[in-house]
Amino acid sequence: MKVRMDNILDRIEALEHESVESTNVLYEILNRIELLETIMSYDLTSFEKAMALFANRVGIIVNLEVGDKMSPEQAYKEIKEEYKQLKKLHKKEKND
Repeated sequence: MKVRMDNILDRIEALEHESVESTNVLYEILNRIELLETIMSYDLTSFEKAMALFANRVGIIVNLEVGDKMSPEQAYKEIKEEYKQLKKLHKKEKND
């Protein structure tokens, strides 16, 4: 998952030098990152933390797609992969 997040962060950095619309997308993404840091400071189970990460990453991907920085197909593919990872963790925790 680290590789995908790094890819998203690279895209965020590229947005800094583009239009006002891109800047708005960037600020929305940065707000989501700050919110995520706050959520991670709570005493949550690993699945609850994974769920928060999933929601945050999906939000970032959606913002990139809405800001025309990612194709709808790529956004769908990345969200689907994030969901697979969440589902895998849920299944693992359920069996433990």
